[in-house]
Amino acid sequence: MRCASEAADRTRAARSQDPSPRRSSRRPSSTCAWSTIDELTTGERPDAWSRRSERSSIAWCGGSRTTSARAPGWTAPPRARPPSPHGTHIVIHERIRTSAGPPGTLHPRRPRGVLDDILSRLIVDPGAPVPSIPVHAIVTDADRVEPGDLFVALEGRQPGSIGRAVGRGAVAVIAESGPSSDVGVPVCLVQDAMRALGHMADRLFGHPSRALRTCGVAGSVGKRSVSVLSQAALDAAGLAAGHITQAAGLPRPHRLQERLSRFCDEGHMACVVETAARELVLGRFEGLRFDSAVFVGLGECDDGFFPSRRERLDATADLFRGLSSDAVCALNRDDPSWESIAAETRAKVVTFGLEAGGEVRGQICRMDLGGTRMDVRSPVGTIPLATSLVGRLHATNALAAITGALALGADLDDAVRGISAVRNVPGRMEKLPLPLPFSVLIDVAPDAPALASVLTALRPLVRGRLIVVFGAPDTPSAGWARMANAAERGADALVVTEGRDSGENPLRTIGELMRGLTQPRRAWLEPSRPDAIRMALETARTDDTVLLVSRGNGSEERTVVRDWCLKDLEAAAAADLAE
Repeated sequence: MRCASEAADRTRAARSQDPSPRRSSRRPSSTCAWSTIDELTTGERPDAWSRRSERSSIAWCGGSRTTSARAPGWTAPPRARPPSPHGTHIVIHERIRTSAGPPGTLHPRRPRGVLDDILSRLIVDPGAPVPSIPVHAIVTDADRVEPGDLFVALEGRQPGSIGRAVGRGAVAVIAESGPSSDVGVPVCLVQDAMRALGHMADRLFGHPSRALRTCGVAGSVGKRSVSVLSQAALDAAGLAAGHITQAAGLPRPHRLQERLSRFCDEGHMACVVETAARELVLGRFEGLRFDSAVFVGLGECDDGFFPSRRERLDATADLFRGLSSDAVCALNRDDPSWESIAAETRAKVVTFGLEAGGEVRGQICRMDLGGTRMDVRSPVGTIPLATSLVGRLHATNALAAITGALALGADLDDAVRGISAVRNVPGRMEKLPLPLPFSVLIDVAPDAPALASVLTALRPLVRGRLIVVFGAPDTPSAGWARMANAAERGADALVVTEGRDSGENPLRTIGELMRGLTQPRRAWLEPSRPDAIRMALETARTDDTVLLVSRGNGSEERTVVRDWCLKDLEAAAAADLAE
C-alpha cells in the first residue's frame, strides 16, 4: 500500500508541475495568433491533440495503482487559443475582438460577424460575390428579426417569411431557393439551409466546440442516462461539463452554438451532447466538432421515422463517420451493431460491456432494487463501483459514461466517484425514496421496445408482484397496441389510464391500448391518471414493485405519489392517536 500511495503522490506532483497547458475555461482573446478571418473560417485546428496509440486501438497509460491511473491515451491537450479575461467574440473584418461585459454577456446589437466570412464556401455558386455586410445575429423566425440580423429561411418556411424578415430589418437572406422578386437585400442560395445554418453559427460564435472537450452520445436506448452520468464523471474529474439534452427538444444549430459559446464563457471545459439519429439526418449537429462519441446501443424503436433498423443504424453512424482520426469512439460491445459502427469511423475505437467484454468491462457483484455493485475492469486498473441506480441497463450506462470520460481525459477513480454520487436519473428507472414496504419507480418509456427493456431489467429484481401503470405514448397510434402487449407480457398487474396530454378523449386512447391485450379482463381501467396511480399504490403489498410509465418528465407522478404518502402517513398518525 505504501508503494501505491507513493506512486499516487508522485503522479499528483508531476501533474502540478506539468508544463503542458490545459484547456482554459475562458474564451480566446484578440491577441491570439488565430486572429485572421482565413484561419477562423477554414475549420482547421492549429494543433492536434496529442495522443499515444498502438495499432488500431487506444494505448492506455498509467501506473500500477488501480484507482488513480491516468486516462486512456490522452495527454494534456494544447490550447488552441490563449485565455481571455472577458467577453465573447465578434468577427470584424480581419481581427477577433471581445465584447464588453462580464463573462457570458452577449451584447445584443453589436455586429458579431461579416456575411462573406460567415458564408465562406457554403453558397451554391462559389464564384458568386458575397458582400461584406456586418451581421448582428442569425435568426430563423421572420417575426423575431431585428435590424442588422441575417435571416435563414429554412425549408418549409411560411409563405412571405422572407418579405417579413426584410421588412423588420434583415440585412441578408440565406435560402435554398430565391424569392420570385427582388426583396432589396442580398439573397444567398445554399443547398441545405439547416446544415449551412450550423456552419455559419459555428463561425459566428468562434468555433466553441473546439474550445471544449465535446462528447456526443448516440443510440436509441440510454442516451439521457449516459449523458447525465458522463457529466457527473467529468465534473468529478475537474473538467466542468455542460450538458445539452433533448428533454425539451433539441435547439436549432444556431442556438446550439450559442449555448456552447456560453458554456465556454461560464468556465466549462467539456460538454456532453445528446444526439438522435433523426436529428443527425436533418443536419442539426453540423458545425460541431466532437472529440469523442459514445454508442450506447441501438435496440428497437417505434418512432415511425425510420422504416427499418438498418436505416436507423446508418443514420446513427453519421456521428461516428464525422469523427477525426484524433477522436475516440466508445462502443457498446454487448450490442451487435458496434462492429458496423467501428467499420465506419476513423476514430480510435474502445469498447465496453457487461457480457461480451471489452476494454472497459463490468463484473456485477450484487444487484437489487437498492442499487448495483460491480467491479469496473479496464486497462488502467480495476475499481469497485457502488451506485443506487437500478438494473442492468444502468450498469451498462455507467460503463459507457466511464469509458467516455476516460476518453476525454478523466481519471478512472474520479469518473467512478462522480457516477457513484448520482442517486437517480430523473424518469429513467427512477426509484423514489419512500418509507413504504414496496418499491415505486418512474420511467418515461416512450414505446413498446423501451417498455419491454425496462420490464426485462426489473423482473429478476422484483420479489413480489410487478404492477405497471401506463397510458398511450406520444408516438403514432399504430404502436399503442404493441406497447400494451409489452406491458402485459412483463407485468403481473396492469392499470391502464389516459396517455399523452393531447386533448383526446381518454376512453378512446384506452380502447386502442386494450386491443393489444390478450386478456383485457385482467387489467384495471382508470381514465384519470392521478386516480390510476393511487389505485396501484393502494393495491401494492409488501415486496411488490410499482412501475409508473410517465407521459412527461415524471413530475406529475412524483407529485401524486408524494401527496398519497403524506395522506397515508397522516391517516396512520391519526389511527395511532385514536388508539
